[in-house]
Amino acid sequence: GLVLTCRATLPVILENCAGAMAQYLNAALAQVWIYDAGEKALVLSASAGPKATAALSGAGSLTLEALLSGQTVFILDLAADRRLGSPAWAKSEGLVSFAAYPLMLEGRLVGCLSLYGSAPLAETVLQELGSVANGIALCIQRKQAEDALDASENRYRSVVASIKEVVFQISEFGYWAFLNPAWTEITGFEVADSLGKSFLDYFHLDDRSRVRALFVKLVNGDVEHCSFEARLLTRQSEPRWAELYLRLSRNETGLVLGASGSLTDVTERKQ
Repeated sequence: GLVLTCRATLPVILENCAGAMAQYLNAALAQVWIYDAGEKALVLSASAGPKATAALSGAGSLTLEALLSGQTVFILDLAADRRLGSPAWAKSEGLVSFAAYPLMLEGRLVGCLSLYGSAPLAETVLQELGSVANGIALCIQRKQAEDALDASENRYRSVVASIKEVVFQISEFGYWAFLNPAWTEITGFEVADSLGKSFLDYFHLDDRSRVRALFVKLVNGDVEHCSFEARLLTRQSEPRWAELYLRLSRNETGLVLGASGSLTDVTERKQ
């Protein structure tokens, strides 16, 4: 349980799982596989045990149809059973038995746990693998989802960082909560120095009361969005005209969190 809940990457977690399997189930080789739906194949993700190094060249594939269809596999005598594709390798390493348990979630194959024994494995080993299979499957699914989300967020941040418009978030109290790098290009103020400060402080004094009134109307829920033009003050105290679009931000319960939107420099158009 502690192995699955530790804050680590998926490869590290699976290596620790394989190590625990080899240690507590007295296996010469313990392996964790992840199912690649695109390739329709099990891909080796972690190995542990006395034969782990030797396994890199001999047991790199697992294509048992029973596993792909969600069935367990138990082979008491590898020499007499031809279901595995590398009996010569197993014999040369002194491995005589094999067990595998598919990792399933809602009828879908996520991966597989496999064990090789230098002596005949007890049939109860499948029960042992089954007791941890669901937890490992859930861990793989969670980590894969986290990795996909991280990749998506990185792509989003890359896009946001490259556009010329300012993309921003303002808290319900009127403080900058997020600004992309375009903010510095337009105003000269560093993003890090601006976050947490009142967004009104960056507008021309003659425009602040109007901008404040529009923002209050928005966060009070009187409108869901608004757009307007106003003058920003740059780091050199020079005014620049900006076109802003703000949309009300709420959480899942409807509570107002603030506003998000975009800001475009329209100074040239106004001249």
